Amino acid sequence: MEAEGHDHDHGPLKFEAVVGASAARSTGLGVGSTFKATHGLQEGKAHEEQWTVTGVLKPSGSPADRAIFINLESFAATGDHAKAAVEEKDRRGRISSVIVITKGSRAADDLRYDFQNRPDAMAVTPAREIHTFFEMIGNIDKILLAVSGLVILVAGVSILVSIYNSMSERKRPIAILRALGARRGTILSIILMEATTLCLLGGVAGVVAGHALAEGAGRILGAQAGVSVTGWAFHPLEAAVIGGLMVLGVLVGLLPAFKAYRSDIARGLSS
Repeated sequence: MEAEGHDHDHGPLKFEAVVGASAARSTGLGVGSTFKATHGLQEGKAHEEQWTVTGVLKPSGSPADRAIFINLESFAATGDHAKAAVEEKDRRGRISSVIVITKGSRAADDLRYDFQNRPDAMAVTPAREIHTFFEMIGNIDKILLAVSGLVILVAGVSILVSIYNSMSERKRPIAILRALGARRGTILSIILMEATTLCLLGGVAGVVAGHALAEGAGRILGAQAGVSVTGWAFHPLEAAVIGGLMVLGVLVGLLPAFKAYRSDIARGLSS
């Protein structure tokens, strides 16, 4: 786009445009700015007509932020469109698509049926198409959930093996605690608390890292597609996951905790 003047007179026709928030920021257009438009797959000569920006939209977090909106009449009056309009002066300007909001699903189905039986138009129900799309990729979330469960299981086994193997090296400290008056239940609680804390810290770190990655991906998506996605929207299920990890910590800590519980003071001190 380029901001230049022109001497063409289109009578009462107004060449006005409204610019999305991101488009205004990237192009430097503001209220009162002017520009010329080009279209096509390759860079071509800009139209002689010039549009004046009459407004800048507030950020909406949608692709509309990256768009520039012009009125249909001014679009039909440019370049080859203007020639076609002269040739079809007895017909109204053609519209490629419209959005219709119905009062109910029955009305939507009837309208869709009527349009589908026309040779010159077709109707699409966005909700139905989105539902079909999610049916196609619906198994992906199940696969990811299964992989997550497997990762948690492997992590739990790793913690169990790590703590259990460390019991051989901790016989003397445990025996000293027992000799100083610590009860078996106290030793049991310490080992269980250790396993639970490891699972809790790992779960919290995983949640924070996951949201940080989602936030970064959302910013990239917003810059490239204009869709605003935040990674800091927490789901109540995440709290349940953290609680489940604490339960897992108790379970994986039982075996090494009972090993420490049954340790012999005399053997521990002699070792």
